[in-house]
Amino acid sequence: MRIRTHSWTAGPPISEHPHLSGEEFLVQWIAGRIPEPSICSTMGFHLVDVKPGTAVFEGELGDHLFNPMNTVYGGYLATLLDSALGCAV
Repeated sequence: MRIRTHSWTAGPPISEHPHLSGEEFLVQWIAGRIPEPSICSTMGFHLVDVKPGTAVFEGELGDHLFNPMNTVYGGYLATLLDSALGCAV
């Protein structure tokens, strides 16, 4: 049996930073000045770079993300894709 735990600080919505553009908000997030969303610690991925129209995430895979066929669960990939596309837009 394995146990996996995580902790996080809830990040504020972008609406709490009206003086920042979306890109500026993400840059502050990468720099650690704005806490990342809890989905990042839950799923084990992090935003590492952002430029206009581009958002780069890195993930930490493990067997906790495997489906019954012992491959990475498609929902993980879809969540990662959703986060990257949302930030890039």
